Formats: sequence, structure tokens, C-alpha cells
Amino acid sequence: MAQLKVAFIGTGRVPEKAGPLGYAMAYRHADAYKLLEDVQMVAAADIVEENGRAFADKYGFSDVFDDYNEMLAEVKPDIVSICTWPHLHERMVIDCAQAGVPAVHCEKPMADTWGGAGRMVEACRQSGTKLTFAHQRRYGKPFSLAKKMLDE
Repeated sequence: MAQLKVAFIGTGRVPEKAGPLGYAMAYRHADAYKLLEDVQMVAAADIVEENGRAFADKYGFSDVFDDYNEMLAEVKPDIVSICTWPHLHERMVIDCAQAGVPAVHCEKPMADTWGGAGRMVEACRQSGTKLTFAHQRRYGKPFSLAKKMLDE
């Protein structure tokens, strides 16, 4: 199978400078992509060059951009992981869809408004972009316990 090219929008702080919440979600996405044989991480865009460069160095690629639209145009990724603040998701997902990205995996929450969520879905529907969201916590102990309590 051909390698799928993955790019990231938003890398967050370098792990050594991460705050009490730990390192940025992009690192968690990248650690998961590393486990897949048919995936190659190829580029990242971050408004803080030091963060983007540290991320690229850790995961073994060299293309770092400060403008994600430039990255989308030059790299033409198969998958984009969006790991930014929620109020940025809508514009970034729509830009990915309009750039012809086949698949976008976005951090939660989806958007900061109901209308924004609808616009994201519609843009992806029109372009044929597959859109997924990271909701990995639903199987964590506190959430599983809450579900069990609700069920009982």
C-alpha cells in the first residue's frame, strides 16, 4: 500500500516547555501515526517556528511552515491533523476541504458554535473530505465509570 502523507496544523509547545497539562495533542497524534506502517509524517505548520521545528525534528521530517495554507498547497497531504484551539477549527477544516485534503482529523471540541460545526460538515461533504474528531477520553476510567453509573 502507498504511504499516506500526514501533515499537522498546530504543534504546541516543545515537551520540555510544556505546562502542567503535559505536552501538546499534536505529539499524541504523531505517536499514534508512528504505529501505522502506511503513514509518513511530512510537514507541520505552527505560528511559533521553534515549536514546529522541535516537532519536525522529533518525528523525522523537515517541512515546517508558519502558514498552514501554504503547507496545504505545497505538500498536498492525504491527512491533516488539526491540533489547535477550538475557535480555530472551523476555518482550518474548511480551508483543508477547499484545498482538496482527502481526510482531516481534528481535535475536540469540533467547533465553538453549532453553526460553525455545520459549516465544517457542509464544506467537507461538498469536497468529499472525510472528517473525524479525537474523542479518545470516552474510554478513560472516569468516563467509563460515569457511563456505568448512568446505565445502572
